Order: sequence, then structure tokens, then C-alpha cells
Amino acid sequence: MTRARQTEHTRLNVAGLGYSYTPQNPVFSALDFSVEKGEILVLLGPNGSGKTTLLNCIAGLLRPQEGVVELDGVDLRSLRRDLLAQKLGYLPQAQQLSFDFAVLDYVVMGRSPYLRFGTVPSKADYARAWELLERLGIAHLGVKSCGRISGGERQQAQIARILMQDTRLILMDEPTNHLDYGNQIRTLRLIASLADEGYSIVMTSHVPDHAILLQSSLGVIDGKGSFCTGAAGDILTESLLEELYGEHINLLYLENCGRMTCVPTCIR
Repeated sequence: MTRARQTEHTRLNVAGLGYSYTPQNPVFSALDFSVEKGEILVLLGPNGSGKTTLLNCIAGLLRPQEGVVELDGVDLRSLRRDLLAQKLGYLPQAQQLSFDFAVLDYVVMGRSPYLRFGTVPSKADYARAWELLERLGIAHLGVKSCGRISGGERQQAQIARILMQDTRLILMDEPTNHLDYGNQIRTLRLIASLADEGYSIVMTSHVPDHAILLQSSLGVIDGKGSFCTGAAGDILTESLLEELYGEHINLLYLENCGRMTCVPTCIR
């Protein structure tokens, strides 16, 4: 059984956003960008630049000192947690489980924002969970314990759980983290297909090639107060990469692939 996707326009608007852990050291300030329905925004930046902090501010896990985060004109901070979870799904870098669940049950828990107190998931919910596990190629994990699968497999189960929420906006903090190379490619392909289905996606990455492969928008946060957005093909340059990472990285065109790629100079 396939649930109908929600039909709202889905526009994330971040305006004038500022956050600091201490008054003397702002992580970012006056940050502005928007994400339309079906758009992927990849956030690039060096370690400690504030990418995860930005996602946490959008998700309501941190309260910014200034600015607003709106979805279709609604301030997300005004929503109860259950209503927020019906609009926004969040894949963190790592998640510690307090209890040991079967993977299928863990995925079904993504429906909890829609369940009233004392009710349980339906047969349709479990059928949908099996569909998602099959879509991600991990149906064989359904009856296994979350505590007995690898970190990469748990990452894929988390993605399935987020899809169970039927949200319009998905935040992903390094979604290919812990995954082998094949599963990284398959996860990027899944992200592209979700955008084609109308999901709005904001994801962080340490791999500039991800923005190229996804043909996405790009948000660059340098940790020094500068933030810029644009099409990845327009703003991703060798000088930008060197400024971000302190290393010269070549941008080369691969004729047989029909795309650009990032290649560091030899290290030996």
C-alpha cells in the first residue's frame, strides 16, 4: 500500500538566522536562503563551520538568537513537537538507541507523530515499512535487532524511518556517513529520486562531488561568517575549494561521465 504524497508547495525559508554558543563567538549570523519543493541543497564547509548547528536550528533542536525558519510561511518554532515531526524529518550523524528494537519496529516508529496516545501502528503502517525496507534494499534486516546490525545498515534503517513520517522536508547530516562506496552511491540515487517525488532536502556533506552528482543547489558556510548559495555548477570553483579546505583541489571534466569531478593533487 502506497501513501499519497502531501500536495503542499513546500518552501523552506531561512531569514536572518543567527546562532552562537557564546556571545563572543557566533557560529553564523544574518543567514538567508530558501529551498523549494523538489530541491536539494547541499551544505559544504570545513569541520566546525556550523553545518550541523544550522540543521539543528532548522529542526528546532537549537533555538537561534535571531532570525526565523518558516515552512510554507509557518514559523516552525510555533509548532508542537508532534506537528513539527509531521512536517520535518531529520537524519542526524549518529543516533544512540535507548532500547533494542527489531529493524521493522524501529522503522514503524516513524509513524508515531500521527498516533494518538494509547493507539498502535496499523497493518498498513507495517506494510509501508516493509515497502521502504525493500526500496532501500535492506528488507533482509527487518527481523534483525538494531543492536546487531552495522553502523551503515543502521543509517539506512534511519532513512526508512524518516520516510515513514511522510514529511515534506527532510534534513540529512552526512547521509552517506558509515556507508560503503556502493551504498553511498545508492543513497545519493535515493536522495535524487526523493527530490523528483517532491521532497525538499537539505543535507550536509564533506564531499563536494555530492553536489555535482546530485546537480543540486549548494550552500557554502566557511566558519568565518561567510555564507553563499547558488547552483553547484556556478559557484563550485577550485579557488573556493582551496579556501574551504586549505588544499588545492582540481576540478576536472570527465568526458566519459559527462560531468565535473573534484580531484586532489598527489599526496606522495
